[in-house]
Amino acid sequence: MGHFSKTAAIAFFEDFVACFSRFDGNAIAAKCITPFFSVDAQGFTRVYKTHTHLQNYFQGHLDAYYAKGCRSCSYHSLQLLRMSSKEVLATVSWQLHGARGDTLMAWQEAYLLSVTRGPILALASFDVALC
Repeated sequence: MGHFSKTAAIAFFEDFVACFSRFDGNAIAAKCITPFFSVDAQGFTRVYKTHTHLQNYFQGHLDAYYAKGCRSCSYHSLQLLRMSSKEVLATVSWQLHGARGDTLMAWQEAYLLSVTRGPILALASFDVALC
């Protein structure tokens, strides 16, 4: 069980980007703890009680993004608010990119991240704004 550092948080999001680039919902779900709580931009809440349900949720989004021409993602403006030595609230701005690197979609999202089980894992995500 470790302590949080900005370097570790950056590594978490860089790995998330790598999983996204493979359009691998299972790999993204593996970066989360179940039950996992999410709130979308419309305020709709969901709780994913199993890894399989969470994997299906992420894979559905990845498949939809791919169908819309998305081929990669990036993030910027990482900010961390320490909740304890083992939890932080992280906010990032996401961008989805087409094959030519053009921005197809952008939004901000907040994540409750924890190191209580060893590696950084997400407990929850909240869409905070659509751009």
